Amino acid sequence: MLLKNNRRARVAVGAGSLVLVAAGLVGSVGGSLAYFTDSQAGSLSGSVGSIKGQTNTNTLAFTNLLPGEVLTVDATVTNTGLNNQDV
Repeated sequence: MLLKNNRRARVAVGAGSLVLVAAGLVGSVGGSLAYFTDSQAGSLSGSVGSIKGQTNTNTLAFTNLLPGEVLTVDATVTNTGLNNQDV
């Protein structure tokens, strides 16, 4: 009940809380700033592969398709590209 009746104590607690929040913000920004401003020289290279899928049919037809129901259609997919596929 001391804080409820004492305006000076309430102001002091409020100011102290603001100081702690501000210190936390400065600490979190200052701590992560080095991560974003650091740099390292290097190189990056990559290549593009070739995966081409062909099916044994041109159409996949579903019959009696209803919401929430699971239906399957069998199809064979063959890779005619230059690289392996993992499906």
